[in-house]
Order: sequence, then C-alpha cells, then structure tokens
Amino acid sequence: RERLQPALRGVTFAGLEAASATTDVLEALREADRVVIGPSNPLISIAPILALVRRELARERTVAVSPIVAGRALKGPTVEMMRALGPDPNPVEVARLYRDVASAFVLDARDRELSGEIEELGYRVIVCDTIMGDGGRTLAAAVLGAPPQK
Repeated sequence: RERLQPALRGVTFAGLEAASATTDVLEALREADRVVIGPSNPLISIAPILALVRRELARERTVAVSPIVAGRALKGPTVEMMRALGPDPNPVEVARLYRDVASAFVLDARDRELSGEIEELGYRVIVCDTIMGDGGRTLAAAVLGAPPQK
C-alpha cells in the first residue's frame, strides 16, 4: 500500500516473541508426509511462520516453491523488498533463505538456468511451470511427485 515509502530498511514482527503455533499445527507438521512452502513473499509472509514452526519441519519432507519467476514476483512486492534489503531478488536467493528447512526447491521452467546454482545449495531441484494456469495441477503434481529425501 505504501509502495515501500519511506525506504525499507528492515522487517520486524511485533509480538512474535510472544506468539506460538498451536499444538495441533505442530503435530500436523511433525506427521505430514510433505510440507510445502508456497510461492509467497519470503520476507513478510513466510518468515514469521517459519519463526514459529522451523524446528518442527523435517527438511527431507519439505519442498519450497519459488515466488519469483523470470525476475518478477508472482504477487506483491517480493522483488522490491528483497532489492531494498540487499539480496538479489532471484530464485537462488530465495533458496538460500530456505536451505535449512527444505530439501527440494521448485523452480519455474523460465528460470531453469539457475537450477545448478540451487543444487549447489543442497537442494533437489524440480523444474516445472509454476504459473498456475491450470488451477495448480502441474505445480501440485511436481510437488507431490517429489519423493522425500532419505
């Protein structure tokens, strides 16, 4: 809404230190066959969630989906926020943010040239069309077809 004015210098979440996930949420994460980190803004949407549940995520069963495709955010100010805070706004930098919680990373086919760099971070990279023009069926099949790493 404010279009990053004044200039963004950092992101903090008021009240996060007093927040907690419910026991049902924590149990569901522990028991899940697969956890998907969706293609949302890693700085303001995913970060506060991970702050609460990071320890419950089994890296080998967690898949992250890039929210950046061909240099553009799927939605919202992700690219602008990342640029303002320093990391180059691209899927490789998003992958760096999730490397301790996810073992697989879904990369859009338009960014396939970055797959080697993301693999070097320790991911199994899944390349597919992440733009959900088919109601998300292609993306869901790619994510569900990503077997957990042993």
